[in-house]
Formats: sequence, C-alpha cells, structure tokens
Amino acid sequence: GAAARQAGYLRVAEYWVEAFGDRGVRSLLFDSVAGFLAERCAAHLEALAACEASLAISAQRQLKSGKADERLTIVPDWAWGGLGQAAESGGQDARTDLAIFAALQDLAEARSARPFGLRVYDAPEGLDARGQELFGAWLADEARRTAGAIFLITHNPALAAAVEADEQWRVENVYEN
Repeated sequence: GAAARQAGYLRVAEYWVEAFGDRGVRSLLFDSVAGFLAERCAAHLEALAACEASLAISAQRQLKSGKADERLTIVPDWAWGGLGQAAESGGQDARTDLAIFAALQDLAEARSARPFGLRVYDAPEGLDARGQELFGAWLADEARRTAGAIFLITHNPALAAAVEADEQWRVENVYEN
C-alpha cells in the first residue's frame, strides 16, 4: 500500500542523494534550465540595457585552488564599464535584476501547464532616466509578447510616466488618528 510506496520513494531519494549529493542534484537541475535562463536573460537584458550588457550564468565557480565549487553565479558585463556586481551602478544593477527576474518568470511559465495571465513588477527603483525609458518600452513589448496583464507597483512618478498603461491606479495611505 501507501507505506510500501513511500518506502520506495525514500530509497530512490536516498540513491540520488548518495549518487550526486545535494549540491550535485541542484547543479543537475540548474544545468537542465541554464540554457533557457541564459537565452531569456539575454533577450530581456538586450531591451533593458540597449544591447550594452550581457550576463554569464553558471552553476559552478572556479576556486583559486583550481577546484570547482557548485554555486549559482551571474556576472553582468557592461560595454561601457562595470564588470561584476561590485562595479555596477544602481541603475545597471536594477536593469540586471529585472532581466533575471523576468527570465525566472519565463521559466516558471514555460514549466507550467497553463500560461500565466499576469506579470508583477514590484518597485523596480534605481533606474536613471535612460533606464526608465528603456524599462517603459520593454514593459510594453512584454505586454504584447505575453498577451497578459502587467501589474507595476512603483513609488516613482517618473517611472510611472515612462510606462504606457491602459489603466493607472493611484493608491494612497491615509492615516487618521
């Protein structure tokens, strides 16, 4: 019955943990989607960074000792400066994060039985004027590509103005004592 099935599942899980270790399983799973994520990140970053950046995505990093460590690394490379997170400006960081987040949404939708009808972007702050302009154009393209609704939450009036929207709602918190 159910106990025998559970014991069988447990033996299979123990085999995989022993065969690959928990990190090996994570790397195996990541490797199965790395190409898709890299392609989608590149497509999103192309629009968000006006072809001025690329991302290198890996499930492993090289240690100084020459050995490999299983760790997800995402390294942006900007054509006009800023190689790696530490050297990026806030606007570069924001656009990189948006590209990664959008690619993860694409992955979730690709693995889902049904398409998602909604994309949510919560407070993509830190974009300079050029970044806001690119974000607005990218968001309009995303709305057409996904044929769904996009919900943008922002506290930045300039960012809201850069986005073409069918509807905009303003929500204010009013505290009364």
